[in-house]
Amino acid sequence: MAGTNDGFVSKLKSDLSGPLQASTYIGGPNGSSYSKAITCSGGEVYIAGYTTSANYPTTPGAYQLNLKSQDAFVTRLNSTLSGPLVASTYLGGSSSEYGTAVAVREGNVYVAGYSNSTDYPVTSGVYQGTKAGVNDAFVAELTGPSSSHLTTTQRFCPTSRLTRGHL
Repeated sequence: MAGTNDGFVSKLKSDLSGPLQASTYIGGPNGSSYSKAITCSGGEVYIAGYTTSANYPTTPGAYQLNLKSQDAFVTRLNSTLSGPLVASTYLGGSSSEYGTAVAVREGNVYVAGYSNSTDYPVTSGVYQGTKAGVNDAFVAELTGPSSSHLTTTQRFCPTSRLTRGHL
């Protein structure tokens, strides 16, 4: 355990019997909260949540390598929950972001949540390009050409994209 409130991912048999097949902590020195985890057909695990940890694990080439405040995150682990992370990134602006849902479709990763940052990264031509309330919803689309890196795009609505780095 690295922090005060680390998350964990555990792999069990489909009938929930027998010993754990795999289990791991994941987090940084400060608190992290996990809102949603899913598995894909290859068994990889995607996690979305939020953290206040400046040392939450990210991977080289990530969309956002450094914590800005309290940021959302997206993390991808291999099917055995072992070895280095496949991909991991922060996602946020200068205030607070919360990742509350994650989905994967045709190689694209979609993260939803809410933000109270005035500088959450959005692209031109989207449905809502500026903050309008205390906490505004966001949707981020992360796309990529390979299984180990994802090129990042973000948006509030399905019209425009911003490509920067890798997840």
